Amino acid sequence: MPSPSTYCAFVVPKKQRSCRMLVKAGQKFCGEHAIFDEDNQDRIPCPYDPKHTIDRRAVATHLKRCNSRLLERRWVIENINSIKGEVRSIDKIDRKARNEEIISVIHKLLLCYDSICEEIEKKQLEIPEIRDHLEQFPEISDTKRKHLVQQSSIIGHLESTKLLKNEPSACIFELGAGKAQLSYWMAKRAPSASFLLIDRSGSRNKYDNKALQENPSLNINGCAVRSNI
Repeated sequence: MPSPSTYCAFVVPKKQRSCRMLVKAGQKFCGEHAIFDEDNQDRIPCPYDPKHTIDRRAVATHLKRCNSRLLERRWVIENINSIKGEVRSIDKIDRKARNEEIISVIHKLLLCYDSICEEIEKKQLEIPEIRDHLEQFPEISDTKRKHLVQQSSIIGHLESTKLLKNEPSACIFELGAGKAQLSYWMAKRAPSASFLLIDRSGSRNKYDNKALQENPSLNINGCAVRSNI
């Protein structure tokens, strides 16, 4: 059995345990976590997805096969939503916002809110599918419950304004779909509609797959378009 010193020293934050990958002799970190070594010079974050790292010497090769790369499609036009002449909207910012910048933004948001808060109608709606789900699984964590309550109200408002239509001619685009949980619940209310999910990267355990397993007749195209919004 390998000794503790042969395992990667990186502690996985979400799991609060050490990485279980083996390391080379004389190294403290595995290849993926070598970027945390103070003497590291070869490992860098992937330009497409900084959640994983790559060897600096193999950048060109990696970028051609990285699963996070955006494939060229005629309907994906880079910076189509940016304002001409507004450089800040497309330039990457490689630093954290300063405290005074954050405070300035908060101040602007509060001013905007104060100017319209009396006109805002607070109305929490719900759909029976999510309500029944929450009653059936009371042990759901507060975070997941909060998201479901939000989604229930969103769908309720869409229905109240007749924006969610259960008919074949309707097509719902979900931008930044993530795991597609919102579309999953919308499909229960509008199973005849079509759904197109758009997200920057794929996501495991997606709800669009779950929706299709429950109802194969659904027209739900999971992350058919991988693109920035």
